[in-house]
Amino acid sequence: MFDLNASIRWITAVLKTPAEAAPQYKATAAPFLQTFMQITLPAFVASYLVAGILAWLLGGSVSFSAGAGFMGFVMGLLFGLVWTFVVAFVFDLFAGMFGGVK
Repeated sequence: MFDLNASIRWITAVLKTPAEAAPQYKATAAPFLQTFMQITLPAFVASYLVAGILAWLLGGSVSFSAGAGFMGFVMGLLFGLVWTFVVAFVFDLFAGMFGGVK
């Protein structure tokens, strides 16, 4: 289900030409879980890792507390992923209620 080459291709296309990439991805009619695994999850993890590296270099923190260390970093990542999944589910639910396409 997870294809690294497809993830890199779609994320690069979205960053370079979002107006062209969106209709192309929509035409694939990918289900929610495939979109989550191919685009959302890799982009989220990569951005969180970059934030963690920058926080470490600059003396900041992206975890629950400044002294939480590695476990706080991992727990912050997990809770962030859960929150992203919950928000995506809510948007998907409301899309149908307001006449949008799920």
